[in-house]
Amino acid sequence: MQGKALEYHINSLPHNIRKLLLLNEDGAVYEVERQDPLTVWIEYYYYLTESEREKMLAFLIRKGIGGLLACINNKEK
Repeated sequence: MQGKALEYHINSLPHNIRKLLLLNEDGAVYEVERQDPLTVWIEYYYYLTESEREKMLAFLIRKGIGGLLACINNKEK
């Protein structure tokens, strides 16, 4: 079974329909604000549970930021 295909030239449509079909809007412009790194660290801190915060602080006090970076580097290998 075959269907019947019809084609219409855009000028054969009523004027108001043509205007709707040709309506063109500019896309939304999204601007991402760069956040202050300290604010990002603070937000991450508050997402941690109390026990995670204690572990993180204990680790940083014992091994410092260098120790944290070393752990990250070891996991990436």
